[in-house]
Amino acid sequence: MRTPSRERWHYFVGVDLGKRRDYTAVVVVEQSVTVFPGERDWVTYECRREQMHWVRFVERMPRGLPYTAVVGRLGRILRSPELAGRCTVVMDATGVGEAVVDLARAEQAERPHWAFVPVTITGAGKAHAEGRQWRVPKQDLMEGLVVMLERGSLRIPGRLRGRQTLLEELRQARVKVSASGRRQYGAWGPGEHDDLTMALALACWRADTRAAATVPP
Repeated sequence: MRTPSRERWHYFVGVDLGKRRDYTAVVVVEQSVTVFPGERDWVTYECRREQMHWVRFVERMPRGLPYTAVVGRLGRILRSPELAGRCTVVMDATGVGEAVVDLARAEQAERPHWAFVPVTITGAGKAHAEGRQWRVPKQDLMEGLVVMLERGSLRIPGRLRGRQTLLEELRQARVKVSASGRRQYGAWGPGEHDDLTMALALACWRADTRAAATVPP
C-alpha cells in the first residue's frame, strides 16, 4: 500500500467583531487534506481523502478596542509566515456597517496575500452570496461546527493557548426554541460569551464549503 500524502493545506481565520462592550475574537483553523492512493472511496471509486481541521490560534482582543486597532491587529496576525499566501479571513460583518468591512478590504489591498469573506449572520433562510458578501443563518454555522466535532474532523490541541476558554464557551453553547419553533443559538446567562465559538464556527463553515467546492475528485 502506498504511503498517504498530504495534498494541500489552508488556513481559515474566523473573526467575530465585538459590538461596543463585547470582545473581538480571532480563531485560526488549519485545514489539511491527506490522500490515500491505495484506497478507494466506495461511492465515487476515487482515491480516499481525509480532511482534518486543527485549531492553531485563539485570541480575544481587549474590550472597547476601536475597529481601526482591531483591523491593525488582524493584519499583524495575518503577516505570520505560516499564513502568508494560504489563508482566508471570514469576518462577521453583522451590524458593524460597511466602514469596518472597508477597513479590512483596505488592509487586504495593501498586503494581498489573503482572501476575505465578510459574512452577515441571519436568523433564517439559506446561505447565499450577495455580491462580495455572504448571508449565512446562525443555525448553519453552529450545526456545521457540531458536525465537525462529532465526526472528529476538528481537533483542539491540548497545548493551545486559550484552549480552556474556548472549551468553556463550547460547553456553554445552547439552543433555545421559541414558541413559534424558531431556534436561537448562543451562550445564555449573565457574564457568558460566545465570541470565540462564533469565530470558530465562521472559520469551519468556510473551510467546509470551500472544500466541497474546490477539492478535485
